[in-house]
Amino acid sequence: VKWQSQPLIGRMSAGNLLIGAATLFTGQTYGHMQNIAELLNLKFMSHTPFYTMQHTNFIPVIMAAWKKHQQAVFDELRSANKPLRLCGDGRMDSPGFSAKYCTYSLMDMNTDKVVAFAVLDVTEANGSFTNLEVLAFARCLQELLDNGFTVEVIATDRHVQVRCLMKRKYPLINHQFDVWHLVKSVRKKLRSVSHKKLNSDLSPWSQSICNHLWWSR
Repeated sequence: VKWQSQPLIGRMSAGNLLIGAATLFTGQTYGHMQNIAELLNLKFMSHTPFYTMQHTNFIPVIMAAWKKHQQAVFDELRSANKPLRLCGDGRMDSPGFSAKYCTYSLMDMNTDKVVAFAVLDVTEANGSFTNLEVLAFARCLQELLDNGFTVEVIATDRHVQVRCLMKRKYPLINHQFDVWHLVKSVRKKLRSVSHKKLNSDLSPWSQSICNHLWWSR
């Protein structure tokens, strides 16, 4: 008698495929799911088949879905026949000086839709995490330009390398600073200055100054 605990998809157990997909698509990690399985005394797959499925099945499906969605967004933007007004920011996978990955996203301000994103490994930046954000930003922007879009305005944080890149390579694009990051920087400086006894009268005005900066922008 041949007994199976779950159906097969080809030579792969369907449960393994579904659990692996659910783990990745919900933003969990293999380690978290393995800990849950151990607490439940539940037989669970090892990390080798999980990462094999991630590489051969899940990531290609995610990229195909993203490209299909991105093309639909591109068609919508082309039908509007207007220059793009973009805002963008990057996020490292860890704080401090140990970042390995950087994800950068560009969003169209008219439709509030993400039009491009890039994920870079630190090895693509010659091992320097400080270069990750500007390289990911450049990749996103160049993708839009290569697809025939005209970028009128782009707002980012005050990243020094991004500022230099915009001034050197894209001087015709109006580069602005995101007001949230700008206000955050001003608030930090006001608090630092107001902690000194000589400037103590400034402390109650810090929030009003930041509010006025938001309004003036």
